[in-house]
Amino acid sequence: MKRLFVLVLVVLCAGGVALGQESSELQDSNTPTGSLNFVLAGSFAPFGIGAELFLGPIGLGATFTALPFGAQDNFILLYEPGAYGRFYFSDLESALFASASVSYLSVAGSSASELNTLDAGIMRLNGALGYNAFFGSENATRFSFELGPRYNVPVVGGASQDEGWIFVHFMLMFGKTF
Repeated sequence: MKRLFVLVLVVLCAGGVALGQESSELQDSNTPTGSLNFVLAGSFAPFGIGAELFLGPIGLGATFTALPFGAQDNFILLYEPGAYGRFYFSDLESALFASASVSYLSVAGSSASELNTLDAGIMRLNGALGYNAFFGSENATRFSFELGPRYNVPVVGGASQDEGWIFVHFMLMFGKTF
């Protein structure tokens, strides 16, 4: 399952770069081509960073959120890498959007300078509706939030379990455009 997640992430990133090479009348305007963001997510790993490329009405992005616990040589790190695609219903400066994303929540730990990762986690499939806004001088600042359902599937040893559960997905982004 981890291999599938990495493959999907690589395809999304490579596709975003390929589509970003096309000339567009949006590139001539004040519309940014991407953003780097601080991310606050409704997860056990709530804080992190994200990046998104804007390809017309489509946005492709990746996030990495984490939450470390511990002191000195002993710590536990909850981490959740993810990838998403968004469709913006109007001009990016102030737009509602629909989002679909996938992320993988897992745990790593260290004791006496030895790092171990858990070969289990939770695959999360998210659907959401949200709002995006640019503001400031030359649309240099971005604010975005989304809310929707999240389907959680436990993964142990690379194999997903038969049953999952539905919970709430929430993500808030604030950052700089380029």
